[in-house]
Amino acid sequence: MVRFSRSTFLVVMAVLMSAFIFACKEGDSVDTGGSEVIVAPPKSDYACNPLSTQTAGSGLTLPTNGLMADLYYLTSDQPRYSSVDDMIAFGHPIDTISLYFDRLFIPTRPFDRGFVNQNGEILKDQNGNTLYEYFALHFESKLRLTEDDAIGAYQFGILADDGAKFHVDDQNTGFYNLVNNDGVHATKFKCATAPVFLDRTSKIPMKLDYHQGPRFHVSLVLLWRPWPDSSLVNDVECNQSGNSRFFDSTQDPPVPKTKYLEMVSRGWMPLQTGNFVLPYEDVNPCQPEDPLALTDINVTDRTQTSAIIHWTTNIAGNSEVLLKRVSNNSAIVVPVDAALVTDHAISISGLTADTLYSFEVVSTTASGQSAKSDPRTFRTFR
Repeated sequence: MVRFSRSTFLVVMAVLMSAFIFACKEGDSVDTGGSEVIVAPPKSDYACNPLSTQTAGSGLTLPTNGLMADLYYLTSDQPRYSSVDDMIAFGHPIDTISLYFDRLFIPTRPFDRGFVNQNGEILKDQNGNTLYEYFALHFESKLRLTEDDAIGAYQFGILADDGAKFHVDDQNTGFYNLVNNDGVHATKFKCATAPVFLDRTSKIPMKLDYHQGPRFHVSLVLLWRPWPDSSLVNDVECNQSGNSRFFDSTQDPPVPKTKYLEMVSRGWMPLQTGNFVLPYEDVNPCQPEDPLALTDINVTDRTQTSAIIHWTTNIAGNSEVLLKRVSNNSAIVVPVDAALVTDHAISISGLTADTLYSFEVVSTTASGQSAKSDPRTFRTFR
């Protein structure tokens, strides 16, 4: 199996971190207080929105929002497949990295701009060349309504260059192909001919396979609209194609053109970030966290030689105390508790009686966000 090296990804993709929160094995479960959630097996690294510099869509209401994708690529000695199924079946998977996406909104643009992540770095192939052609992505997520979406039946559509196939799970017989926009073609719009019903409790599993074949343009936009009257199901743009039809790809970023704006006027809209829930409902490491806050800092159980320092955080993080003896400003090493918790307690021993100490508490989340308190003091008993 051919793989991208870790060092290559560290150079060409931003925010590749060590394995995220989940140290569970595949198939492990987590007790969530009445429901059991299967935890996804972790990969060694992840990257955020590597195919788009577009800002996240609205409806970001949960830390589990987003899509996860696996990347496949063809080596120079392989046939140039025209089907996304073949691209994934015969492509080489990069099984050391997970890709996370806010949503699927990549308007038509020239292939030679490459795919840029949120830090402006371009995705490369195994030889260090800009990855333009002959790769595939397998996306997974769950579909849900946000508070702004109406309960009811929806029609889905895909703008894609090159091919894409969209599958949903009907909860009875499993996944079926709802929209087939496969092949090698200019940006083409394909529409579903059957509705999907969603209510406030719906979390419908979805899969979307996409491939980029030969140059010259790329595009992938997943859209939906409330199910129209039967006479309007076959939208005038269904099956239409053209790399200058929907977006002005000469602009950076691409600018919507009249045909796309007319589609919006008929109810078509890109799905927003809040419409996607990660397949295992784990935490999306690419989503910005709320600011980490430290509260309720206090010292208990003081004796002549020991004390316990407590605090709480609004996000799970580790526990660290920076301790000094005030009289000579000498630091005292206190082991860090690596457990990710919101209620923190560090027990300190080996102190000197009737001595004033200063301390700061520190917590760091799994995503790397850190916060430190202002200095405080306590005195041991005589």
